[in-house]
Amino acid sequence: MPFTYNLTRLNAPDNNVYLHQEVHLPKPSVFTSTGSYTGFANGQDVSKYLVVDGSNKTADVAHFMLTKPVVLQIASKHNQTSSSSSASNNNNSSSSTSLMDFTLVPSKNGSKSMGTSMNMTNMLMPSK
Repeated sequence: MPFTYNLTRLNAPDNNVYLHQEVHLPKPSVFTSTGSYTGFANGQDVSKYLVVDGSNKTADVAHFMLTKPVVLQIASKHNQTSSSSSASNNNNSSSSTSLMDFTLVPSKNGSKSMGTSMNMTNMLMPSK
């Protein structure tokens, strides 16, 4: 997904960052056979921020739900990597927009598929 890695914007106290990305996985498949997943955002393990809704008979829906501290960590690492690889180009990577990659891997120890629908009303955003 396209994402702007501007740490000034992300660190702003009035910016309550919360990132939600969904990945739909058709059932049955080799990929869904384990019923649990390990999740990565830009190569960083974010499995503890991954919830899998398995209530649909035709697909699992994996929800990456990343809070501000996690997004800041991913953005900082992205900017460090980008600045070291583009130092010769003299680019300002702190405000770069590029893709944030999400990866799912079948796992026996990862986030397990829930048998019931997710109740999004229980997932509260931080108050301002």
